[in-house]
Amino acid sequence: MGNFMSSKNKGGKKAAQISEADKAVLDLKIKRDMLHKHKKQVQAVMAREKEIATALLKEGKKDKALLALRKRKQQGKLIEKTDEQILRMEELVNGVETAQRDKQVFEAVRIGTEALKEMQKETSIEEVEKLMQDTQEAMDYQKEVEAMLAGQISDVDEAAMESELEAMAAEMGVAQPSQADIGKAPAVPATEPTLVPGGQAAAEEEEEEEDDQVMPPPAMAPA
Repeated sequence: MGNFMSSKNKGGKKAAQISEADKAVLDLKIKRDMLHKHKKQVQAVMAREKEIATALLKEGKKDKALLALRKRKQQGKLIEKTDEQILRMEELVNGVETAQRDKQVFEAVRIGTEALKEMQKETSIEEVEKLMQDTQEAMDYQKEVEAMLAGQISDVDEAAMESELEAMAAEMGVAQPSQADIGKAPAVPATEPTLVPGGQAAAEEEEEEEDDQVMPPPAMAPA
């Protein structure tokens, strides 16, 4: 009798373990689908950032335009990372059930949760619109973006974005200052203008007006 109950309990424990694994696989599928959805939202934000960069470039705000492209670049890398995670999720969902796979599924669920948090931060178009605004709130957001991107963009990516910005400017016919012209002081005239005191200038002007007046001929005496 005792052996029968012990065997029954072992069977129930095994069934519970399988149930937890199945739940984890279901959770993994849900997170995979949510990542697909958030990926599309981030891509929409990236498209808007390209439009904003173009508009800022037309206004001559190159620094802000470059900031929009930097943020867009960072989001592109996030999507690449997410694609790798989605592919791994697919492999685990379609894999053969083993104890090792179940362990990997639980870990993938955890990683998927963190990935969703990262993606959700990048899905707001309203936030991106602040790159075009000059309010205090918008300037605080721009500083926050700059701080977040610090150290995340390589020199190679930075050079590529500079080239992209120059290509955009050329396409729109917007002149961009060369590196040699940046910080160059305005040209100094060859000769300095002579300053004339206000009173003296007014007197000279009156004299000129008097000289321009035509004096009438003298009257002829009667014969």
